[in-house]
Amino acid sequence: MRAAAGCLALTLTLAGLTSGCSLFSIESIPGAFPESLPDGEMVREIRLEGNRYTRDWVVEMAMASKVGEPYTEQTARLDYLWLSQLGAFQSISFRTEPADDGIVLVVVFKEVSPYIPGVSFKLTQENGIELGPSISSPNFLGWAGRASAYARFGGATNFGVRYVDPWVPGKSWIAGYQLMYAHLDRRNELDNFNETTDDLFIQVRRNLTNKSRFGPRFRFLSVKSDTAGITLDSDNRDNIPGVGLFLQHDSRNAAYPTDGWYLDVEPAYYFGNANYWQFTADVRRYLPLRFIGRRHSLALYSLATITTGKLLEDIPVYRISTSGAPTPCAAGRSTLAAGRTSGC
Repeated sequence: MRAAAGCLALTLTLAGLTSGCSLFSIESIPGAFPESLPDGEMVREIRLEGNRYTRDWVVEMAMASKVGEPYTEQTARLDYLWLSQLGAFQSISFRTEPADDGIVLVVVFKEVSPYIPGVSFKLTQENGIELGPSISSPNFLGWAGRASAYARFGGATNFGVRYVDPWVPGKSWIAGYQLMYAHLDRRNELDNFNETTDDLFIQVRRNLTNKSRFGPRFRFLSVKSDTAGITLDSDNRDNIPGVGLFLQHDSRNAAYPTDGWYLDVEPAYYFGNANYWQFTADVRRYLPLRFIGRRHSLALYSLATITTGKLLEDIPVYRISTSGAPTPCAAGRSTLAAGRTSGC
């Protein structure tokens, strides 16, 4: 048995400052939650303004406030949290208007651009510069789904697509899906072979509560080598399906959190040409720094993996990091191998 602890990161969150991805970063916090509201008044109508692209039913699914139910501080805060987590809006504001025997809740949005063309760039010591076009959508088809596609050329040839459903509360079979596919042609300098990889990841997410969710994850990895002895199969191509079951708990208090926990644990089994189990735990703790201000926080990240199996018999060499232990941060497959949306 081999075990690996993936990474530990620290993030300091301060209002008004932003930096890129790193082990230590500073992130921004949006405006505060509504401060004053007619607590306990009955909601007679919910009126949406400014959502030109986002469909009304998506917004309504993501709100805790419902017509015919009282408007409380708790539902107001959940409205702000859940709507901001959709990722489709630059700003969200609330106001109320009087109505017969209650109130009209008015939600005003400023949306992000639904489609954003760009340039995809990657620089590694192993393969050098990769550059190419990309397009992303934080609000795909008005469903608040996140979709993206890219193609990069240069030291390696990469292209891929990704789609992630938004998280919404309650139990629904029309939300909770994630799909990613990537293709890679490159010179693998670490293991000294020309590599062609196709990587597919599918996740189905269902809510246990508004803070906990679970579901299956499916993976398929196909790796072709031009050099004998790299793959487990003698024909120089490995096909490795994988199936896992994950459990998540998310008690973070905002889209840019200042308090709470995030936990993702998953046992997964890989078969086909391989034969091994892998247990992954992703733990994040957000600590408020109230002595600085209510928008400031310290975040602790930890990713750990434990893998069973024998190297070169059950686990192929290209699934091993430079530390010698199987890990989802293995070169060239940091995102899809673990089913995460970012590398380590």
